Amino acid sequence: LTFKVNTAQRGAAEVFLNLGTAINREGGQQFARIYMQLATVLAPQEDAVTSKLASLFDDQGMLLRANDLFERIKPESPYYRIVRLERALNLDELEQKDDAKQELDKLIESGPDDLVAHLSYGAVLARHDDFAGAIKIYDKIIARIGEPKRIHWNLFYRHGIAYERTKQWPK
Repeated sequence: LTFKVNTAQRGAAEVFLNLGTAINREGGQQFARIYMQLATVLAPQEDAVTSKLASLFDDQGMLLRANDLFERIKPESPYYRIVRLERALNLDELEQKDDAKQELDKLIESGPDDLVAHLSYGAVLARHDDFAGAIKIYDKIIARIGEPKRIHWNLFYRHGIAYERTKQWPK
């Protein structure tokens, strides 16, 4: 956990968070949500707690509730980029494609070397059959990586699929 436990209230928040996390692993999502909500009430300013509960809502398909919590995470938080990405993907799932693309554009602009953001953006575009747009996103990150490494295989695979779908066979 990434927050200081310097009061009884924060200690209780950690206990509830840990219980919720443990129960969630065993398939008790409804009970996990109760414990994590208690942790959030006790430590509302703790991004670790907020993001954990938001991720649980996300896993349970409660995308609007998850996004409400993701909005609480401030830009200076170490959780910020990942929750913004999750929020963008949720917006796309909620058929708010333009908002999702706007969020993804901001993520790529602020993190031009972020492979996960580029792959996610390309996947969103491909989901909507915009393979030409996906190629542009993949091209941006490929231009930045220099020497390809094993970790980049998925990028090149998706890039190839986008070329195939746009009938650019030689590429």
